Amino acid sequence: MVYVYTRVKINTGKNMPNNNVTIENTALSVTVAPYLGGRIVSLYAKKYHRDILMPPTTTDAQSICIDKPIIGGGSYPLAPYSNRIKDAKFVWQRRVHTLPVSPIAVPHAIHGTACYAPWHTEHRQAHAITLIQHHKANDLWGFDFTLRQHFTIVHNRLTNVLSFTNTDTTHQPVGLGFHPFFTTEGLKTVQVQADGMWQSDNGIPSQKTPLPPQYDFSMPKPFVHTVDNLFYGIGTPCVADYGTHRVFIESHSPNAVIFSNAVAQFFCFEPVENVTNAHNMQQSTDIKTTCTYALDHGLTALAPEHTHSFSMTVTVTD
Repeated sequence: MVYVYTRVKINTGKNMPNNNVTIENTALSVTVAPYLGGRIVSLYAKKYHRDILMPPTTTDAQSICIDKPIIGGGSYPLAPYSNRIKDAKFVWQRRVHTLPVSPIAVPHAIHGTACYAPWHTEHRQAHAITLIQHHKANDLWGFDFTLRQHFTIVHNRLTNVLSFTNTDTTHQPVGLGFHPFFTTEGLKTVQVQADGMWQSDNGIPSQKTPLPPQYDFSMPKPFVHTVDNLFYGIGTPCVADYGTHRVFIESHSPNAVIFSNAVAQFFCFEPVENVTNAHNMQQSTDIKTTCTYALDHGLTALAPEHTHSFSMTVTVTD
């Protein structure tokens, strides 16, 4: 059976207010735009007088739509899956689920739903924000869920936690992540330890491979070659050295997408749980228990009323 869901418009459009929320301490100022897909639009390091992220390319909420390319800049959440799903379809519990094809990833679906829809501020304190988003099954994703994003700053560190609660009546496959665009202005080198990377064909992983010399960032090096691959076996933070300061990006996942080139105004180090196209690589499609459990390639089979979380920290230091 093939499940194709009713087309819906999830963005509220031109009447959506600019409801940016800012938290700050003596070291950092963080501004979040709930109406722009729950995106961090600014992460400002006061000591260095620098914005750590490339600013978003637009602040127009109408630009956030499945039928238009995702705007660059800032940092946005990836849920209920990260990166591409091949041919915009996958099999789950013996059913074929069909998703919309993204114009920036034809013929695939990309980056889930969380970054396309507005969020709302649930809680706010001086140094912390919680955003919430409710999703009802539609053509973008055929299951119900609730998302929360928690942003907390302590000293020179931002922690971003993404929590996914399955509000549907059945298990659903979940893989979370983050898509930050770090500025390359003043960037000297990047360093990160990884066991290898996935070769890709039209954005879809084809096989694991050892790191070619140009993609081996185990020692600090600048971006010279274009890179847009998923790296696996990551066991240390990614360190971006700007000369005057360094930025440490860390998560508990062994997977991350690295994207940049020699002339880009940004580089993306995207901590993600699931391997790109994991939905079509995993084999555990028969759900026989009521428990939440791990699937292949970084996915989680999340039981109804269960919550799964993923986090990223960004630390700015000398």
